[in-house]
Amino acid sequence: LYDMARSFKHVKHDHAVLQRNPLNSSERIWMTIVEIPSAMVQDNPFLCPFSSSEFQNKMHLARCTLIVCNFNRNQPYVLVLGKLRNCVDHAAFQTKDAMDRLCMDRFMQKSANKSFASNAKLPPKTSPPKSKLDHPRKLMIPGWLLSDDFFLQQTKGGLFGSEWCKQANFQEKTGCDLVFRSQYYLLIKPSPNSECLPKLNIATTMIENALLKVLGVDESRCKLLYDLTLSYTQHPVDGIIHMRNPLSSTERVWANIIDLSPYSKLCHTSLVKKEVNEEMHKLWCTLKVCRENFGVKLFRCRPYVMIMGRHKASTGAAIDFVKRVLKKHTRDTEINDFDP
Repeated sequence: LYDMARSFKHVKHDHAVLQRNPLNSSERIWMTIVEIPSAMVQDNPFLCPFSSSEFQNKMHLARCTLIVCNFNRNQPYVLVLGKLRNCVDHAAFQTKDAMDRLCMDRFMQKSANKSFASNAKLPPKTSPPKSKLDHPRKLMIPGWLLSDDFFLQQTKGGLFGSEWCKQANFQEKTGCDLVFRSQYYLLIKPSPNSECLPKLNIATTMIENALLKVLGVDESRCKLLYDLTLSYTQHPVDGIIHMRNPLSSTERVWANIIDLSPYSKLCHTSLVKKEVNEEMHKLWCTLKVCRENFGVKLFRCRPYVMIMGRHKASTGAAIDFVKRVLKKHTRDTEINDFDP
């Protein structure tokens, strides 16, 4: 039913369509499909991310119904149903995010088990008690970047190898080592052989600059810096983190990101209005819409909005305001679509 409705409505595969309700043929409903990755199908059970109470609460708040369809003849998929298109798209995004996180956690667990098995025969090492400066920092490479063919091609030979560390004088400048290198994350650890105190922030900045150089001129630069900082930030509240300013590398700001994909197609136009600029000015915040515009492409991630401010409270207020504007625009657009 979904594929047939999508074929004659010319809708993208990851967007909801208005069609007949497969559970009740007397009504029409918005629906989309999220395919379950093969990595989850191999695990048993693979339904655990959808059965948790936290995930069920998210679906309840979005006023959506989620049905897992598992057949031997086809690849399993998740059916997302709802009465509002933006709610269905948002619920589908949360479903994808839950599956991506589960796949990543299980991959990291398997890698850790392999590493433990290979080192099981080695004699235990004794080490002195750790101080606060000895704690390593783990930087996760964003999944949307790892799925980009151009990025994988540019880093095929290994971006952060020993040769890069030598050329950048990484240990001399930071007092740190990259003790574990992986396609998925980097571990920055204070070097025991360094003569200076470890500078984790400088080491993090050098890695960020190397990744930004690979991206080039691309609107996903802000999201890359945000995701890297979020990966090692302890206990972030509502996604608001203290990070390097993407527009000025000499200062740090409070920031958060809003994904535009759950909202209407032209929702970004509601953010360039006079009242939005006046509200941002009152809150001492900056709003940056990141999408394909003025010849700058957005190759690697979905369109988004970044809100930045010098104070955490005002940044949170600005985020809530922007979300209200986006929801209102999406709601008005849906009403116009149904208006004969």
